[in-house]
Amino acid sequence: MEIEIEIGDLTYVVLFTESIYYSEGTYDTPEDYEWEFEIDEITVHGEYGDGQEVLLSDLKQEVQHEITEYIDRKIAESL
Repeated sequence: MEIEIEIGDLTYVVLFTESIYYSEGTYDTPEDYEWEFEIDEITVHGEYGDGQEVLLSDLKQEVQHEITEYIDRKIAESL
């Protein structure tokens, strides 16, 4: 899946692979979704040039957190 996230003056284009697990539940437990994702590629567009590929671990902690939280929200909204 591909998403674009604007943080400050930069746009991060993130390609990631998601795995979603579904449990139907039973008569006394509700259905449940769990997921995980792996970021395949991050490309930065903006102030530092268009199309520069970066690793998540090379980004500031705040940016890493914002990207992973955004991906989590997008997956949850798609269920």
